[in-house]
Amino acid sequence: MKKGEATMRTLGWILLLAGAGFLAAAAVAWLRAGSVAPTPLGQIWFAIDRFSLNLVQAVVERYVAAALWQSAIGPALLYPGWVVFPALGGAALALARLLRRR
Repeated sequence: MKKGEATMRTLGWILLLAGAGFLAAAAVAWLRAGSVAPTPLGQIWFAIDRFSLNLVQAVVERYVAAALWQSAIGPALLYPGWVVFPALGGAALALARLLRRR
């Protein structure tokens, strides 16, 4: 197993577990409230540390690509964590599989 493959596999599993954690938190909130009201990932991030959210946005827009924030990261923050993290984890695991084949 190559180092890049192992790193992507580990990252993929961590992201999948984070998604499971967000799903469990949403299930608990649903049981307490009696209705489903998914919280967007951006709202959670803002509540935890708004400074880091603004910093990441500024860095991505200034030094990477403004279009990346506007077309990918920003819209992803509108979805609940139990959607975003498993999708990213699945992508990381798929990339690890591609790296294995090479």
